[in-house]
Amino acid sequence: MTFPDSAAPLQTDDLVRSMADEMHHSKDSQSPFLALELGMVSQFPVDYMHAVCLGVVRKLVSLWLGGPLQMRLGRLAVDTINGKLIGLKKSIPVEFQHKPRPISEYERCKATDFLMLLLYRGYTVLSGVYDNVLLLLVGMNMLLNSMLYLHYNDFSRELLEMWSWQQRLLCIYFIANTFVS
Repeated sequence: MTFPDSAAPLQTDDLVRSMADEMHHSKDSQSPFLALELGMVSQFPVDYMHAVCLGVVRKLVSLWLGGPLQMRLGRLAVDTINGKLIGLKKSIPVEFQHKPRPISEYERCKATDFLMLLLYRGYTVLSGVYDNVLLLLVGMNMLLNSMLYLHYNDFSRELLEMWSWQQRLLCIYFIANTFVS
């Protein structure tokens, strides 16, 4: 699932129930949840673990390590990130489920590993190597912090839209350089 247009109209329970979005809904079949008269938008929260940690963060790491050559981090950058992650092991409290793994082992990572990268370790290990991702880290941290999300909601939206815009520009740059050269 992608959200290419951040200025698109928001979904509502009525729009989902009427199956107004022909690209999303099949006229041949309906969700069994519609029979329960649940609010299909208002009563189903977006799960950030799947949408962000296992979706966005895992995809970013996979592009940095195994994506097209123009999007990959160099060996030195990967080694730097791995070294920083391993260096953090001794300072991770026992309350945290997982000790940091090298980023090069991302295929074995669970959602909590990506969560730790997103909320805690990313600032330290990605700073100076891939600064663009700091917009995502700060924006998500503000949204997930119960003391900050109400006050900084608009600012976090701006950060996430800026990050998303930069990702689109990187993709356009990559596509242009792939097919032009």
